[in-house]
Amino acid sequence: CRRLFRLLLAMAASSASTSAVPPSFVCPLTLEIMRDPATAADGHSYERKDIEKWLRTSDLSPLTGEPLPHKQLTRSHALRNAIEEFQAGQRDRAKEEQRRQARMPAAHSGVKVILLGDSNVGKTSLLHRVKEGSFSESAQPTIGCSF
Repeated sequence: CRRLFRLLLAMAASSASTSAVPPSFVCPLTLEIMRDPATAADGHSYERKDIEKWLRTSDLSPLTGEPLPHKQLTRSHALRNAIEEFQAGQRDRAKEEQRRQARMPAAHSGVKVILLGDSNVGKTSLLHRVKEGSFSESAQPTIGCSF
């Protein structure tokens, strides 16, 4: 059971999105990022409400299976601060990505191109190739504008 649990924890840590979530930020009971981390007597940190629920029915460490010398929990202020900083950075990166994408022209926006040049050099053929992905070997003279 412990091996399966550790495997699931490793899978959750490795399947994190864009910026990998540090494994120490993930509660081993819920496999979610902790909001209120607390350290148990086994030295491991857990989401407070979930380790409290565990301790109501068990005297064993959920990770090691060893008996816990006591059921007192210690607030993990430094870990909570690190998690909050990480999440703030994630939000900042997401906002910057949204701003970057907003500045980029949409793929469906119209693009107007004017090609000037001598006659019979392939201006219209070039436009057809870009616009439609086709190219015609036979050139037909175009008089005036070509759309």
